[in-house]
Amino acid sequence: MSAVEVTILSIIISVIVCSVISCFFLYQVSTNLAGNKKKSARSFFFAFLFLSLAFVTMASRNWFSLTFSVFVNNALYITASHLLLCGVAHWYRYKISRIALLVSGFHIALVSMTQIGLYLFVENSFNTRVYFGGINNAIVYWFAASLCYRQRLSNKKGETYLGLALSITAIGALLPSIAMVVSHSAFAYQLTMVVTQNIGVYFVFGALLSLFLFDEAHLHYLRSIRDELTGIYNRRYFREEINKLAQVSSGKATVAIIDIDYFKRVNDNYGHHIGDKAIKSVAKFIDKQLNDDCILARYGGEEFIIYAPWTSSEVAQIHLDRIRSDIEMNFKEMDELPLNITVSIGYVMLESTERINEFFNCADQALYRAKDSGRNCVNEMLANHV
Repeated sequence: MSAVEVTILSIIISVIVCSVISCFFLYQVSTNLAGNKKKSARSFFFAFLFLSLAFVTMASRNWFSLTFSVFVNNALYITASHLLLCGVAHWYRYKISRIALLVSGFHIALVSMTQIGLYLFVENSFNTRVYFGGINNAIVYWFAASLCYRQRLSNKKGETYLGLALSITAIGALLPSIAMVVSHSAFAYQLTMVVTQNIGVYFVFGALLSLFLFDEAHLHYLRSIRDELTGIYNRRYFREEINKLAQVSSGKATVAIIDIDYFKRVNDNYGHHIGDKAIKSVAKFIDKQLNDDCILARYGGEEFIIYAPWTSSEVAQIHLDRIRSDIEMNFKEMDELPLNITVSIGYVMLESTERINEFFNCADQALYRAKDSGRNCVNEMLANHV
């Protein structure tokens, strides 16, 4: 065995080891996931499993007939590329229909049978088989990469890295064919193939590590800023965002606190499960009434707090009174129980960037005035009282 052959074999063994490690990682990840992410991790697991088997058959091709190696290798490679595509589709919650599965199965069978047919019945078909295999694998990788780029979220770096890795893998699938065209050498093709496969496997594995790690970090971040019961922002996040907004905003804004009237009666009369459901429903209802430039958070218990870019007391009064009246109209009953939910609202016009906590206290005082006025009303505390 020549030094070059030893080098090629060592690269193949390196790829096999990386693929096995990838399988182990993805299996462990899949056991801690659920739903579409579990399906995605399993698809990626089987993709690397098929790739590792393809590399094993490549390394041991001298032990089998060439007919067997041609068929099995092409079947394993094209199946692995389709499994990567399935993993991406599952990640973005695409429902993979039976028709899509049939198309994938047909493509896998077509590539495998065409390759073996060319080998058995067409003389000097090596170049054609190289081009045919490279183009078909590249098409599937490009499709998966384009799916990542179209659907990725702006804050999901892992998804961007995966799309980049799949794009590199698609290019890598074509490089052996290009090497064949340029050099007319089967050795150049083989060397380029093992090198690009090595790079592709490491890139995709690294991207999948980033995908799952960034996703886990993002989930922890969401848990830290969201209220567990209602799903809206929590009090800590609200205060942090208000401090940021107050520093960059030069105009007035509105801070309002909303309190569900006589909420203790709901818990006492109907139980905490109805009370929790009422809080969730009211929070969701208020959130739908607000624009994207507003911030809604749970302030504590049955209280909610709003930041809104309403620059005048008159505009704020109109918006808040509409929220109050809509809640009164829409929450007379819940689960056929006569809850008759109403809310009291206190608000203040936010003007200073240095006395935000005092404005919060001012909005709280406005809320207590609304309660003292008979509840189910909107009350403003003037800024000069802060």
